[in-house]
Amino acid sequence: MQAMEISMIHPTACIDASVEVPSDCVIGAFSVIERGVRLGRRGRIGEHVVIKTGTVCTLDVKFR
Repeated sequence: MQAMEISMIHPTACIDASVEVPSDCVIGAFSVIERGVRLGRRGRIGEHVVIKTGTVCTLDVKFR
């Protein structure tokens, strides 16, 4: 049986409604993800990170 993966999004993170957050993504405190960003699976977005419009993140991308 495969373990279920659940995204962890800090309540202070600001994510545009157009962004699809993969089920196994982690987004830290006070991070901002703008309109049109594409997040890949197993992404790790640290605290106070800003990802600008049009950015495409691939598998296992980490921002600190």
